[in-house]
Amino acid sequence: MASELERRWNAKLEELDRVKKTFENIAGQRQALTREQEQRLRALGASFREVWESEACPIELKKKIVQTVIEEIVVDLDEASQTLHFVIQTRRARRCTSSFIGKVGAIPHSRWTNRVAAWAVRPMSPTSS
Repeated sequence: MASELERRWNAKLEELDRVKKTFENIAGQRQALTREQEQRLRALGASFREVWESEACPIELKKKIVQTVIEEIVVDLDEASQTLHFVIQTRRARRCTSSFIGKVGAIPHSRWTNRVAAWAVRPMSPTSS
């Protein structure tokens, strides 16, 4: 029994080493953005709301953006006031959270999604610092 556990443990340690090496290889292949690429991304960030709300922006792309930018969203309902409290944590600012408040039913679901997405991408716009 103990030898089987030891064998499994050693196999997992070897797998961990392989994964670490793969990660290091991938991390070493990342390239910095050129100045032109950065400017283009910042321009997209400046017109994010327009792009997001455009009929030409498919839902699949919106999902990818949200999954890339947002780490976690916590929504709390204050029963007494029927107010929603959103706390959004982005991947870029892991330790920073922010929140905004809205009345239940006051804004359609799709508009909430737009507000959340615009808030999460805001740090990427050229006007933020």
